[in-house]
Amino acid sequence: MRRTVIASCVLVALILLTPTLVQAQAMKTPFTATQTQTGSGMPERFWVDDDGVAHGRRHPFTFELTGDISGTASSTISWNIDLATGDGDLHGSVVLDVTWDGRSGTFVGRFSGTFTSWFSSWESVAHGTGVFEGMKMFRTGTPAGPGVWTVDGMILSPRG
Repeated sequence: MRRTVIASCVLVALILLTPTLVQAQAMKTPFTATQTQTGSGMPERFWVDDDGVAHGRRHPFTFELTGDISGTASSTISWNIDLATGDGDLHGSVVLDVTWDGRSGTFVGRFSGTFTSWFSSWESVAHGTGVFEGMKMFRTGTPAGPGVWTVDGMILSPRG
């Protein structure tokens, strides 16, 4: 009977500690980069409403990334900008083909942000595929000039 009680206590302790042990193995790696616009196409849809707000839907852009993480990014952006102030919002999807930590692969994700006086700031979350499977990339972009952003990010790797 005593062995059964001890075994049960050990089993319960292992079950309760398992999430902590798994979580402890995850590794957070910060990075910084510069993102520079290299191209853009025409939005699939564009209009200006009666309030003077311009709207663009599915507007394609390409970017180069340099720094701790390097490669290219392709985004499809939907945006709304008040033509009198340059303020507005944006959201869309992004595919990042990057080299990081000696590996090359792809992250796919979404982003959202704001325009202030014609300059955009944004936040992005992307999931790794291929060699980056199981990883998440978190990025924040702040304007560093026309078509250039300073990117602060973190890659979460559950494999440690």
